[in-house]
Amino acid sequence: MLLHLDLKDFVLVDRTSLELQAGFTTLTGETGAGKSILLDALGFLLGNKADASWVRHGREKAEVAATFEASDAVNTWLQDNDFSTDSELQLRRTLDSTGRNRCSINGSTATATQLRELGECLIDIHGQGDHQLLLKPSSQRLLLDQYAKHDGLCSDVKSAWDAFNAAQKALHTAQTQQASLDTQREQLAWVLDALLEAKPIADEWESLDGEHKRLSHSATLLSTLQGAIELLDESEDALAERARSLHQTVAGLGKLDPATLALAEPIETAYIHLQEAARNIAQYLKTAELDPERLATVEARIALLHSTARKLRLSPGELPNRLSAAQAEWVALNASQDIAALEKAHAQSLSTYTAAANALSTSRKKSAEKLSGLVTQTMQALALSGGQFAVQLGTAAPSAHGLDAIEFLVTANTGQPLRALAKVASGGELARMSLALCVVTASQSAVPTLIFDEVDSGIGGATADIVGQHLRALGVNVQVLAVTHLPQVAANAHQQLKVSKQVQDGGTVSQVTPLTEVARVDEIARMLGGEVVTDVTRNHAKELLSSAASR
Repeated sequence: MLLHLDLKDFVLVDRTSLELQAGFTTLTGETGAGKSILLDALGFLLGNKADASWVRHGREKAEVAATFEASDAVNTWLQDNDFSTDSELQLRRTLDSTGRNRCSINGSTATATQLRELGECLIDIHGQGDHQLLLKPSSQRLLLDQYAKHDGLCSDVKSAWDAFNAAQKALHTAQTQQASLDTQREQLAWVLDALLEAKPIADEWESLDGEHKRLSHSATLLSTLQGAIELLDESEDALAERARSLHQTVAGLGKLDPATLALAEPIETAYIHLQEAARNIAQYLKTAELDPERLATVEARIALLHSTARKLRLSPGELPNRLSAAQAEWVALNASQDIAALEKAHAQSLSTYTAAANALSTSRKKSAEKLSGLVTQTMQALALSGGQFAVQLGTAAPSAHGLDAIEFLVTANTGQPLRALAKVASGGELARMSLALCVVTASQSAVPTLIFDEVDSGIGGATADIVGQHLRALGVNVQVLAVTHLPQVAANAHQQLKVSKQVQDGGTVSQVTPLTEVARVDEIARMLGGEVVTDVTRNHAKELLSSAASR
């Protein structure tokens, strides 16, 4: 629920800080005092499009911040979106005079889209014009599904519908574009034939290139290395033998002067290295493939890869990847031409969709009966005695929303037949119907805070008192905030906030003030009788408050 709300330089509000309570809270005040400012501020905080005109005249930026009690649904969303979690949720959004805005969730930068997503877990606002939406079939369907908590079933139907459409499109394409697919198949077959003849292997081209360079210079390698062996160790005047002889000579001088022994050591090392070099060259010549036959084989392979690459307008090194891609394309193309398989997949997807849509329809029928009864019952208390409400489910063409044509039917008088809501209800009746639906459906809401923006317009007297009682009862389970001009509704609130407007420092300022019990009496008396509060209106206000508190 909403615990705390701060506004700074927002429209006419200089600065205000409100502590919100559980239960039913009303916002009252004179017409034009700015009661809608709080709703605009909450909408802005929860991701609505920003309007630079909301920045108070003469100020650089507006700021709205709020603290909410964090529910399990909220913390799940925060975790899924990499925000920190706590027992309380902190939201903040600022707006400067140029229209730029910044958002934060628990101190971390966020986007307006993220605020909107999170807001769906926090607050549900029922506006003054919502009753007009009831005339739209799509709104009627959405309201029934929200009441019945059909999120999972609706998601299943939507997914199944998308899969069915994809299968139908694939089948239609295969049936209508057979000639085109045959051409693609022929072209791909030609590519595959060329590649399969060459059989390119990954990294083969680089290896062949290196081997060809080595083999093409085999004569030079052989003669040069053989000459090196002879010079090192096989000729009469070999370097290794000369180094050995020189080492013996210098080492022999040690008998004459021991200091010369150290001079012989490097010569001995050189002798060892020369012998090792000769052995390494000999080993290389034994194992190296420097024969002309291998060179011819490598050159033939290179020529084939070159030819294939030119044919396909590729580089030789690209051939292995193209072979893999062509084989995958071949499998996909064959599948797209397998009419029997596509027809089977199409039939299966239709069966899956039908099963999901039927499950949704079954649940809708049960929920429609329950919703019809509850709304009819609520209508009796809202000056619609004898009225009846029903949710009618007919058959609709298959769609992402299922197989049901949903229509709200109503009659305002006993004995009259049910007719479509749009054809029967007057403006006042429609407003009361909307309120009845709000009260009934809101009791099933998973959102902890509900806001009603003058949805009680068009009613008064005893009906207004009944509306207040319904909202007060609703406040037992969820937090309810209502903007109202009806004293009977305001008297039923657990907490009352007054919005007032005054001139301050040459400018107009709106203030929001929590009312004490004494101040509530005066405010409700004003709502009953106008600006001049009399003993009569004050006593009437006390009676309203006392009656509401005793329930």
